[in-house]
Amino acid sequence: MWSKSYCGVSVDYLRMCLMFLMDLAVLEIHASSLPDNWRDFIPAGSPETSHSFPEIQGSSLPDNWRDFIPAGAPETSLPYRADLFEGDIMLPKAADLPEGVSANAINDPRHKWPDGKVYYVIDGALDSHEKGFVDSAMRHISDKSCITFHRRTNQPNFLRIINTEPGCWSWVGYLAKPNQELNLQKGKCGGLGTAVHELLHALGFHHEQSRSDRNDYVRIFFENIEDGMADNFAKQETNNQDFSYDYGSIMHYAWKDASKNGLPTILPIQLGKTLGRGRDSGMSETDIAKLNKLYSCSTRPGPAPKPDGRINWNGKNWAHNCDFWGNDIRHEVTDPELCGPKCQWTSDCTHFAYNPEDRKCWLKRGLINKGQALYKEDSRRVCGVRDETPPASIHWQGHWAHHCDFYGKDFVQYDIPPEQCGPKCQTHSECTHFAYNRKCFLKKGAITKDKAQAVADPLRVCGVRV
Repeated sequence: MWSKSYCGVSVDYLRMCLMFLMDLAVLEIHASSLPDNWRDFIPAGSPETSHSFPEIQGSSLPDNWRDFIPAGAPETSLPYRADLFEGDIMLPKAADLPEGVSANAINDPRHKWPDGKVYYVIDGALDSHEKGFVDSAMRHISDKSCITFHRRTNQPNFLRIINTEPGCWSWVGYLAKPNQELNLQKGKCGGLGTAVHELLHALGFHHEQSRSDRNDYVRIFFENIEDGMADNFAKQETNNQDFSYDYGSIMHYAWKDASKNGLPTILPIQLGKTLGRGRDSGMSETDIAKLNKLYSCSTRPGPAPKPDGRINWNGKNWAHNCDFWGNDIRHEVTDPELCGPKCQWTSDCTHFAYNPEDRKCWLKRGLINKGQALYKEDSRRVCGVRDETPPASIHWQGHWAHHCDFYGKDFVQYDIPPEQCGPKCQTHSECTHFAYNRKCFLKKGAITKDKAQAVADPLRVCGVRV
């Protein structure tokens, strides 16, 4: 049987010629020999190399890749999901950005939270530990910008913080809808940095390494990325707000994020640059500057400090109508009269502030004085500095008291609670008196209560044997 032909040439012969030409093309691209006159193709003064790192994203990992990871650099930032844009961003469509949203910061004012106020609801499924991370992240952002967070009352559009879905993720920017969700999966999304990262997504930021100029600063190694996650490392057309690339942004992937084999997925071009900030850190200085520029924050929020005359300090170094901003260690839900003592009982606490709206006592640390307190109209607000002044006298409760110590004459010590220290002395034949300072010290020798020394720490206890 004869095959078909065109212009006297068989189809089979044409097919064979086409395959031969394709083979030649492959050889030309991948196996061509260097011409003898190759130097003629390099203009005078051309740089010999572009960077100290292989060019072209997806290039092979160099043998000295460990040199590009500074000591202590975080390995990963967040647990990412392959089905979400850039691993932790929820979008109306899997691959499309919402209208007005660019890949680094939003442009359309409709996608900014009106007046920088974020109304929110925290789902009841979050435990106190998880709520603590969220609260600390909100205060961190508020302290560094004009963004404020408010518990939702009847506002129609608000942020709902949940922990019931897989992964750590958020929508980007203000969507003008009820129940705009931000998810922090239980057991997977702990840490101040994680909460700050997702809240910044909700405020309008994408990842730093998605910037349009990122190839000048980092290299991506696609061969090490988990299957289905390569799109999360895609470069975008971005509005970078005239800020230089920020290796240390809280919005930057760490070097081993989404790695399928433990090898780097992203590395800096320059030596000594740390990618990301880890799960326990807050915003970088550039993150703060970007957020303030995006929301047109002219100055730090809140009223300026007022003279001490506006705040009526009492003899115990605390006052009503006042607040100290930032420098939080942690917070506890308690009554206002217990906020000062909790600071006294916390070794690194230097000052405190109480917010009656959520009954939270914020313990803080850092160099501070009363003149830095901010005046507040709400008389239920309380703030203070640690009281290092011992009481003028010891108030004995029978044979024991707080704020006191007996010096010397120890013969044995026990790691027991303070309420067990007195009974321990009673049952020990040699004990005549005792003192508690994080441990129970039993003492012996003739003693009377007037020999006790007053101390500032209310957790210190002393007493004599009955």
